[in-house]
Amino acid sequence: MVRFYKNEMPNVGDFVTCKIIEVRDIGSYAELLEYDNIVGLIGITELSKQRIRSITQVVNVNKIVVAQVISVDKERKYIDLSKKSVSSNDAQKHMQYYEKSKALFQIIKKYAYSIKETQEDRDLLIQHIYSEYIWNWSHNMNHNIDYLKDCVKQSKVVINDDFLSFCQTSLKSKTVCIYGIMTLVCYNKDGIEAVKNILKKITTNYSKDQLYITYLPASQYVFKTNTCEQQDGVEFIRTKMEEALKEMQKIDSGDGKITTFPKVLTNEKDLIAKQEEDCKDKIIFENDVSDENEDEDDKY
Repeated sequence: MVRFYKNEMPNVGDFVTCKIIEVRDIGSYAELLEYDNIVGLIGITELSKQRIRSITQVVNVNKIVVAQVISVDKERKYIDLSKKSVSSNDAQKHMQYYEKSKALFQIIKKYAYSIKETQEDRDLLIQHIYSEYIWNWSHNMNHNIDYLKDCVKQSKVVINDDFLSFCQTSLKSKTVCIYGIMTLVCYNKDGIEAVKNILKKITTNYSKDQLYITYLPASQYVFKTNTCEQQDGVEFIRTKMEEALKEMQKIDSGDGKITTFPKVLTNEKDLIAKQEEDCKDKIIFENDVSDENEDEDDKY
């Protein structure tokens, strides 16, 4: 079972997280990851606001995208989707919500696997927990996982004692690194100095753990933070990257673009670490509040 929400199908206007499974001349077929992998179609005219020569300019098989539902046939389980109607801000917000939904599902799944031996029994338990408890929780928090975390902190039983004990172990705070990548360029006479001044302004009053910016080739910059609250970290980095964009727009011939939206840095991102290592000699400046004994490196 991979349906995260009570409704079996999304409603018109909803944002959904999709995985592209097939690309054709008429558009791209995608699985709706939050709705039991039912398939929808992003028509070729709904892929981009700009004219495209090839569909693969916009999407490829296995790419994860956020789309908006534009029509639903519940009897035939047929869904039309639009990618071009989703702004970058809408996509970012929905991906954050999706990540919370996925994290909650992983907790439920691990719990089911810990007490049930057969796949059938595990699936039944997962469905039972969602239908009898999670989908019926009443609270004013942004997401059910936020409510669950709050209940765990207060040792409040929301399903049973065993589940509470399991969650208290699973939800122990772990420090994670959140990162995002953006391109910042300035074509006037100030050039790199203008970019450096903007980054220095943004990092002022933050320690290395709170905000750490490194340089990559091709005028790319990695914004990072270490935090125990993943979603708060994602929102913090997103805010700082948007702040950098606004500052660049104030400069004559300044330009910028977010190329990788904030996410958790995992072992699969070793390439970034290697690229940063290659740029160790590019020292710009240190955060104003960094420790006096810190080694010089490529931190902004």
